[in-house]
Amino acid sequence: MVLGTASQVPTRHRNHNGYLLRWDGEGILFDPGEGTQRQMLRAGVAAHDLNRICVTHFHGDHSLGLAGVIQRINLDQVPHPVTAHYPRSGQRFFDRLRYATAYRETVRLTQSPVDRDGVLAVSESYTLEARRLSHPVESYGYRLVEPDGRRMLPERLAAAGIQGPDVGRIQREGTLGGVALEEVSEVRRGQRFAFVMDTRLCDGVHALAEGCDLLVIESTFLDEDEALAAEYGHLTAGQAARVAGQAGRTAPGAHPLQPALYRSGRVRAAGAGSRVRRGAERGARPAEGAGSETSVKRPYDELMPLPKAELHLHIEGTLEPELAFELAARNGVRLPYADTGALRTAYRFEDLQSFLDLYYDLMAVLRTERDFADLANAYLARAAAQGVRHAEIFFDPQAHLARGVGMGTVVEGLWRALEHSERAHGVSTQLIMCFLRDESAESAMATLDAAEPYLDRITGVGLDSAEAGHPPVKFREVYEAAAALGLRRVAHAGEEGPPEYITEALDVLGVERVDHGLRCMEDPALVERLVRERIPLTLCPLSNVRLRAVDVLTEHPLPAMLDAGLLCTVNSDDPAYFGGYAGDNFDAVRAALGLDEERLRELARNSFVASFLEHDEERRARYLAEVAAYEF
Repeated sequence: MVLGTASQVPTRHRNHNGYLLRWDGEGILFDPGEGTQRQMLRAGVAAHDLNRICVTHFHGDHSLGLAGVIQRINLDQVPHPVTAHYPRSGQRFFDRLRYATAYRETVRLTQSPVDRDGVLAVSESYTLEARRLSHPVESYGYRLVEPDGRRMLPERLAAAGIQGPDVGRIQREGTLGGVALEEVSEVRRGQRFAFVMDTRLCDGVHALAEGCDLLVIESTFLDEDEALAAEYGHLTAGQAARVAGQAGRTAPGAHPLQPALYRSGRVRAAGAGSRVRRGAERGARPAEGAGSETSVKRPYDELMPLPKAELHLHIEGTLEPELAFELAARNGVRLPYADTGALRTAYRFEDLQSFLDLYYDLMAVLRTERDFADLANAYLARAAAQGVRHAEIFFDPQAHLARGVGMGTVVEGLWRALEHSERAHGVSTQLIMCFLRDESAESAMATLDAAEPYLDRITGVGLDSAEAGHPPVKFREVYEAAAALGLRRVAHAGEEGPPEYITEALDVLGVERVDHGLRCMEDPALVERLVRERIPLTLCPLSNVRLRAVDVLTEHPLPAMLDAGLLCTVNSDDPAYFGGYAGDNFDAVRAALGLDEERLRELARNSFVASFLEHDEERRARYLAEVAAYEF
């Protein structure tokens, strides 16, 4: 997230430096300049989101914001420790900024000054390294390296007869029934990120950039002023671009890096092959006051983000760590995590099944109507801030019934928020009850029976959870019964399952919308049918990357799907776990896939066209008019 890019003094349109990287639930703030607190507020970043602060050097435009940020961390009583890294030679400056005014210290701020190249910290999610740079004052760049992981191979899993919870077991235990993890998976190279500010071209620059998937790199001079750049300790635009290009070529499978943001001669080069699950693209839009001077009117401005409908959103997947701990305390539930930071770290998955294991375990904090109402209200507030005007919300009653939480508790609790959502948040809503496809059809039918007293509040039914090995045909009778009750029908298909699951969902279940549907592109005849019948697809780009349906966002087939004439929408799926809500997903595809304004408008328009608003065409027309009138 770019909070600012101005050097020396802020301008009317640009704040001092400030960059936030979200990495597997941690927030790392780089070079907080003057005004960073305000920019965080504008960008929706809380002090609780910060785990580390990394300062490259002690020039004011890279460090003056430390005073305010540190005091904010203490004022908000952030529940986890925060670590600060900075050049050791600037210790006196750090101390002055930390204690610039009087305040009560409530948070453990660990000072970890840097005085040499090497590793600064190691966690389950990354190794943080520093490299010395060349600037008139001591300066260091930072690099994060994710450990290599393993990518599960569905074909080999199927051949070995491994499915459902057993996928998670073999990942955790390494073997299952004589099958080794290595036999059903392959090595997935860890991601790399580097942050390089104010420096001459030097060995440290190349060491930091090598093999990066995402590189943030500064330049202040044009190539014809190379001598001045060297004198003042900066890169030229050409030097930064060449470093970025070389980094891209050294990253296996990555695309060449290219300049992404220009600022009065400053270039920040960002890797087009970066994986959005890290959250860097989540904030690809600059915060207010940080936007490009060639495009001051941003798609997500302070007045109103691009209007959109959210059609693929699991309400249980909006459970943020802070709310999880609040509900746990309220209900006397003991979570196996020390604090919200530890829980965010646990939000790290290799595939769908490992995600689902945590997803269902964490539901234990949801006990009462109030809990479900609080969960829904928290989502609606976030969604509204990101331009959502209509939301068709999934919920998973079987997961709650199995814990002894009744259908009435779930539906009535959610309805307490939804019935007031338009007045409170400006968002119209509908509820879609999902069946868990890794449970039995009999369980799904019993769930449908239990829901009958509440069907005046439920618009439709869906099918979610682990797709592999659970074809849609398994739920034929359940969907026939739902159709007889007048319920709309959707189903997850073609995410990890084959294109045939999409066809089966259409022909056997009679679905009107396909959730995900990504793998339809493997079957040209299916694509032709989806286009001809105008079947909407509810895509979830950040989720697709996080769950390995797509390796990197730049390889997402969304542009090709739109070019083929498919009715695609962009949604968030389980945003608390996958690093982005609806607006964040729009930001991400715009940045990674180069979608222009009209493509974004098309996606927003599609979302309302695909909504179940046939009972209120006047409302649909009003939403479509908002999209048409929106000024980028």
